[in-house]
Parts: sequence; structure tokens; C-alpha cells
Amino acid sequence: EQDFDLLVLLQPTSPLRTAEDIDATVRFCVETGCPAVITVCETAKSPYWMFHVDEDGGHMSPVIESERPTRRQELPRTYAPNGAVYVADVVWFRKHRKLVTAETRAWPMPPDRSVDIDGAIDLTVAETLMKATGGKLSAAE
Repeated sequence: EQDFDLLVLLQPTSPLRTAEDIDATVRFCVETGCPAVITVCETAKSPYWMFHVDEDGGHMSPVIESERPTRRQELPRTYAPNGAVYVADVVWFRKHRKLVTAETRAWPMPPDRSVDIDGAIDLTVAETLMKATGGKLSAAE
């Protein structure tokens, strides 16, 4: 028998998330009644301006086939998972065996708390942010 309702996954590669980020993500899941929530961050580069490049001749094809505005400010906002907090209803997770489906909702976090350490550069960025702010990153949203 299950004795808890929610699964909360906190990856160790996201050391800049705060207790407030965790609480806010859990609260959003509970208050909205959605089965899963993951934290995301607005992307710095839009996929609407990204291309695949073929290996043979360097030919470019857009990642997203659509009319592209010529001004960056006119592009739709895009978000990517930041790896900081995952929350899921336990029964739902046992059924789906994954955290991201069409039912999953997003909880945005600011860039300064969204560093996901996957390599040396990411570690340098995280250390620099901690030193520059004295460990006081932006307030949870």
C-alpha cells in the first residue's frame, strides 16, 4: 500500500534551486490538480532560428518549419526543462512510467537558478553566480 501521494525528484546537478522553488512547484501541482509538473526556464536562443546542417555539404534546413518573424522580439517564447524539480502524482507515474507527457505542466524558474551542471562550463557558471550574489539568487517566483 502506498503511503504518499507525490513523487518529488531533485537532481543533484541543479544546486541553485531553492526551497521556495521546490515548494512552489509542489504547490502548483496540488492546487491545479495536474498529474505532473516540471520546472523550466525560458530559452536564450529560439528554436525558430535554429537549423539542421547536413554532413555532406553544409546545407541548412530549419528545425521548425514555419514562417519566421525577422525580429527576435516577435518570436514566441520557448522554454526548456531545467532539471531542477520534477513532481508527479504517484499513481499517475506508476501508470505512465515517465514524468513528461502531454498532461505535464510547466513551472518557470529564472535563469540564475536554472543552471544544470552537465559539464565544466556549467560548473563555472554556477560557481560564478554563487560568488557574484553571495549565495543570494533571485527570489522564487
